[in-house]
Amino acid sequence: MEQQDIIHVNIEKLKEYDHNNSYADDYLVVSNSLDHLLLGNDKIKLDLFLMLFCLEGHIQIELNDQNYELQKNDLLLSPPNHIIGKILASPNHVVEFVCLSTPFLQRTLQFEKNHWKIMHHIHNNPVKHLNKEEVVFFNQYRSLINSRIQTHLLEDKKEILQFLFGAFFCEMMAIINQNIKLPDQSLTNNSTQLKQADFVFKRFMEELMADSGKHRSVTYYANKLCYSSKYLSRIIKQIRGKNALAIINEHAIECIKYELKYSSKSIKEIALEFEFPNLSFFTKFTKKHLGMTPSKYRSKKDIS
Repeated sequence: MEQQDIIHVNIEKLKEYDHNNSYADDYLVVSNSLDHLLLGNDKIKLDLFLMLFCLEGHIQIELNDQNYELQKNDLLLSPPNHIIGKILASPNHVVEFVCLSTPFLQRTLQFEKNHWKIMHHIHNNPVKHLNKEEVVFFNQYRSLINSRIQTHLLEDKKEILQFLFGAFFCEMMAIINQNIKLPDQSLTNNSTQLKQADFVFKRFMEELMADSGKHRSVTYYANKLCYSSKYLSRIIKQIRGKNALAIINEHAIECIKYELKYSSKSIKEIALEFEFPNLSFFTKFTKKHLGMTPSKYRSKKDIS
């Protein structure tokens, strides 16, 4: 299959695909239909974190040109930008999956060293068989989340689901971390565990997540990491398929959205906190990335 036959799928693409018993918002998609994954295409590049749980039967899935077999109580985890190929399933299969957007992951996890160790482990070991205790834990969250998806009574359903998935995802990462045999130092040892590009991207994301959105230039992070801006930009584009500045701005706008939504600070105070030269620059930045002014975003009731 040639590269041009692989379609790029993000959260907006999945939201266009309507299916019974599915749920979608700006941060996550939940479904029980495998058709929802491939969208009629042989291969997709998923710009989302995928969690695929096999409840019954068995499933064969091609991930980054490797075939994986899932049986009852098997969980497949796939970080963003992995390529999903053919999916074959037994007639009696029952499956549930959730796709989490990169902004959701950035907001949920602060990408500490621990989380990068986990992501590296998942990259090499995408399938996990859940033991009895883990199945109980998993089903507790499934039951709670599905009940919230099906209800029409909650005014803040979208926000509640995002918090529930955030808690579930953090607990799941902790469970996986307990089973990783590699010491933390393995991720800092570039020569034995990570390729140079992965190592550079890891360091960039650690610096980005440690920042509160105040620094919004590639040059700033390049200087922090002692690389040239050109080199850092090329590495990030290679790993994520997205410009470095776009990733930096995504992080900054998530931090800004949180302040606008939850803090009692004035818009001028928020602009100063994020080190914008004046309120006009802050308004232009917010309008460019949110499609509305800070005051309008803050006044909206249904925001995410």
